[in-house]
Amino acid sequence: MAQNIPNKDRDASEIYQGIADMSFLPKKAKDINEGREFPVMGKGQKLFRLVYLCLMAAGVVALLVCLFYFAGPSHNIVRYSDENGRGGYGAFGLVVTALLAVAFLAQQVYSYFYDTKLTLEADPKKNHLYKGISACFYYLELVLLFGSYVTTFLRYSVLYQTGMGNALQWTGLILFLIVLAIAIGGVVLGFSKKDGAAKVYNALVLGLVLYLAFCYSSVLSYAKSLSNAGIGVLIGGALMSDVALIYYCLEKKPGYRSAFQVLYTFIYVFQFIAIFYYGMLLATPL
Repeated sequence: MAQNIPNKDRDASEIYQGIADMSFLPKKAKDINEGREFPVMGKGQKLFRLVYLCLMAAGVVALLVCLFYFAGPSHNIVRYSDENGRGGYGAFGLVVTALLAVAFLAQQVYSYFYDTKLTLEADPKKNHLYKGISACFYYLELVLLFGSYVTTFLRYSVLYQTGMGNALQWTGLILFLIVLAIAIGGVVLGFSKKDGAAKVYNALVLGLVLYLAFCYSSVLSYAKSLSNAGIGVLIGGALMSDVALIYYCLEKKPGYRSAFQVLYTFIYVFQFIAIFYYGMLLATPL
């Protein structure tokens, strides 16, 4: 038998239900930066990155022109020769260094589109693909950088002057293979879904790998392949990578991603000065 509820009590019950139902209240807006590596960039920051990219492109073009004009075959100074008449850094060193410059520019272009557009993609699979491609650019630069070391101021005709040319050349090759293995590991993690592990791995590489070049600092100074000032420039590049590491680890803060990209650029500015100016153009310590 149905129970008759007085009208007064029924009205009160409906009021209580209305109060409990909070669906009429405005929902809290979703944070657009939730789950992102770094905050969405505003118009001002995007404009800054675009202008900065144009400056980097002009700088790389200027570097390539200088590289092939001042350090090309017609200007290649054979500083030292071994018993077979081999000397200088040769065409291979020029090509590897030029490829490094092109890879650096390609990374800058991709980073601009990755930071301003591609990271807005909602599809997780596409996000992992874009992140993996970004890792490919970073680690390709690293491999070409150490390849440029080996083919310029670690070339055989220089190491021969130390009396340990063969041994040091093999050591240089082993060093290059170690960096290549590190790069392959970074690329694999970049395409994986282990974002935390990839972040830690990239941070360790950024902060430590450039210091491997110091293994040869005394050899380079003794063989006059790289002046003390040039070695100082290499050290400056490694120290700059440690500064960039801070911003890389804190890039969730607004503006830190762009700051990291600027500092990352200066890492390679130091490297190009050491390789091109001190490693190619200068024959003796300053």
